[in-house]
Amino acid sequence: MLGLTQKSILSPVLLFLTLGSSRAGQTPEAAPAPPQAPLIHKVELLNGLRVVIAQTKGAPRIALNLLIKAGSAQDPPNKAGTAYLTAQSLRFANQLEADEQFSEELEDVGAELRIRVDEDSIVFHAEVPLSNLDTFLDVLSHMVLKPMFSAEGVRKLKQKLVEAKIESADPLGFASQSLKGLVFGKHPYGRSVYGNSQSLAEIRPEDLVEFHKTYFCPNNTVLVISGSLETSFIGKLMREKLGGWVRGAKVEEELPQVPVSEAFSILAVEDKQEDVALVLGHVAPPRATPDFYAATIMNLIVGAAGNSSRLAQGFVAKDVGHKSLQSEFQFHRWGGLFQVATVVPSSSVASALKTILEVIESVKSSPVSESELTTTKERLLTWYSEVVNSPSLVADQVTAQELYDLASDFLVSFPKRVQQVTKERVEEVSRNYLSTSRAAAVIVGNSREAIPELKKLGTLEVTEKSATH
Repeated sequence: MLGLTQKSILSPVLLFLTLGSSRAGQTPEAAPAPPQAPLIHKVELLNGLRVVIAQTKGAPRIALNLLIKAGSAQDPPNKAGTAYLTAQSLRFANQLEADEQFSEELEDVGAELRIRVDEDSIVFHAEVPLSNLDTFLDVLSHMVLKPMFSAEGVRKLKQKLVEAKIESADPLGFASQSLKGLVFGKHPYGRSVYGNSQSLAEIRPEDLVEFHKTYFCPNNTVLVISGSLETSFIGKLMREKLGGWVRGAKVEEELPQVPVSEAFSILAVEDKQEDVALVLGHVAPPRATPDFYAATIMNLIVGAAGNSSRLAQGFVAKDVGHKSLQSEFQFHRWGGLFQVATVVPSSSVASALKTILEVIESVKSSPVSESELTTTKERLLTWYSEVVNSPSLVADQVTAQELYDLASDFLVSFPKRVQQVTKERVEEVSRNYLSTSRAAAVIVGNSREAIPELKKLGTLEVTEKSATH
């Protein structure tokens, strides 16, 4: 997504990792003109709720995002997971048998509802027939605005969260979260969105009530709705359904500066599986950086463009076997993370890490080819065409625009801004933002035989997986 990432959740905020196949065989002159971006209309209710309407054509269903401008970064100290638990409890622990009740009501109106939580935001994402929008808003407003947190429901939800997201985390997910902790340290971005067993045990229903009271207010919320819509009808409907939502105290927060490491370090987490998860990363700029377009193209060249990426070519040249290989930027409001992630056999751990480090240094010092630049731009424009023809993807992009305070012409100007990126700009961004000396690496799996070689690459700490929970 143009501003939301990785988990999509994919959090309002991942995203270029799921691009469609490129039209690399076409020249820019042969490529069709980009489709027209949707018309955007904005309405602000008296209570401060912003309603953003994106008019797309022809879709039988509409997409709706209710954006709360708060996420895991706003979790209270020692209570990581509060934002996630609050959002999920509104749906699954709002009152006795709330899950069954809400499920039946959503099914009756033909609605699909997902709740996404990341570092900066909570998003209730729904798709529903336009004819049932009125009734769906009644269900959503009851769910979000009138919480009755059930202590037993919250307890069961925490238990499921520990079992599904913490104790059973896949090695790559575990490595990625551990990397966040190394890169961001005590900064709020270093916390797990889901919390951990200890932090969840500290959270009480009254903590959810307080979080909801503080951040779930109309003047901290944006409702984005995308589809074949009449602006006047939507404005009137939102005033009727959400105009009575009481304005809250405006929360003005600015997170501390993201710390920057001064040396390369490696954390090896010993586990029994033979396939080893390896992630390497470092601090990256915030989403609002003017270098966003060049950085996105650079990331595709480094490792997000499949077999044509520099990383993939480097692994092939060094004969490093792997099951997956990907680079990504995770852009947030106050800072970001650049990450390379791969799964390799235990016998290839050291060579894989060494190759990643060499490729990153090579990218910083070698020119970008015309074919690389053309191919990556074509990928982005192909993806853009898919976005503007999908109410759901349009809603996600407009949500990112609102969350990160992007330019009002963001969707309209995207193709032009992509085409304006030069090789020189990509090379400059590579030098400015890629680093091996300020990075950290996390290895999860059986890496004992690789320890002597890993020690040659940087400061190494070895621990057991059970000790890191």
